[in-house]
Amino acid sequence: MKSYNKTRPIRIEEFQTEKDWWSQRKPTEFAWRVDFAALMEDARRRAQPRWDAAQQAGNDARRMAEQLADLREKRDALIKEPSADARSRSKRKGSIDALDEQIAVVSAEEESFRRLNKSEQSAGDSIYNAIFNLDMKNPHDTGVAHTDPDELLADYRRLMTELQQTRDRLKDELFAALQQSQG
Repeated sequence: MKSYNKTRPIRIEEFQTEKDWWSQRKPTEFAWRVDFAALMEDARRRAQPRWDAAQQAGNDARRMAEQLADLREKRDALIKEPSADARSRSKRKGSIDALDEQIAVVSAEEESFRRLNKSEQSAGDSIYNAIFNLDMKNPHDTGVAHTDPDELLADYRRLMTELQQTRDRLKDELFAALQQSQG
């Protein structure tokens, strides 16, 4: 493994193997073809329900915003309306308070739909954008798994024991063959 730094930078000649391969690209155990069209279609299929939910939530939020604008317009009209007597002022105040409550409820629903829209859009985008991650698992991977160091050490000791037994048998056979040839 080579290391590079500012005073010893990588040289273009070191890429000759890759340059040669590039002109005749063929799949190997380290280079493989990816069916990007299939990946894209699958990602769109999996993301579409989220995008549809985001679209619906956005439509609902816009509908709530229109309703909110109508309620505020009615409230402003009531505030500007002149009232002559105390009874009509009291009735108008009750209507304004009821509209304020409706405005609060509709405003909360609108905000909820906007958050849902953003969340669903983001979820769909995350599913879809994942296909552009070029760090894909090698399909030719040997499947070597990382295991517990204690298990690895036990396997190593077992292999070393077997190796020593094989060496001992080989020595015994060589010694016996030498004894016969001298014998």
